Amino acid sequence: VWFCDSWFHKEMSALGAFSGVDVVPLEYECIANRVKVFGESIEKYKIDTVLLVDHWRDRVFYDLLVAKAMRCKTIVTELNVFFFPFDDLNAQLYSLREKFYRIADVVTVLSPENVAWWRFAGFDNVVYMPNFLTFDVPEKLDVDYGEKLSRLEFVCVGRICRRKNAFAVLQAFRIFRDSY
Repeated sequence: VWFCDSWFHKEMSALGAFSGVDVVPLEYECIANRVKVFGESIEKYKIDTVLLVDHWRDRVFYDLLVAKAMRCKTIVTELNVFFFPFDDLNAQLYSLREKFYRIADVVTVLSPENVAWWRFAGFDNVVYMPNFLTFDVPEKLDVDYGEKLSRLEFVCVGRICRRKNAFAVLQAFRIFRDSY
């Protein structure tokens, strides 16, 4: 299930991006409606794990609280350096991160140095998750996408936004779904 802001849902639906994917648009302006719809949808779809990727927006904190209240495992992707809210001159984001990320099951970061900074700040739920671009990809991958997968595998490509091509993520989900 893909949860997204209602404006993003409108844009992507107009382009036919969500074919075959259950999408739940969440309101951005009305937090009470967002919380209600998110909580009801977690229950309806029997979701046990939530991946939160909007680390640069304040709505991720509401979504984190709802997911934890619904007893979901929560993974927060923190893709920038530890100090990025200061660089963006967004001190409020830093203080919210400081408060709310402690209740996440996992906060992923892109470097061992960032693990060290987060741990220094008192977070013990931080995991180094290398950016896929840092892996050496062999010239010939030992994968035949025409065959069913022999074990549970998952592929995710790109950032979930217009600039980084959200469609690539949908294509990866379709490969996963159709192969399992």
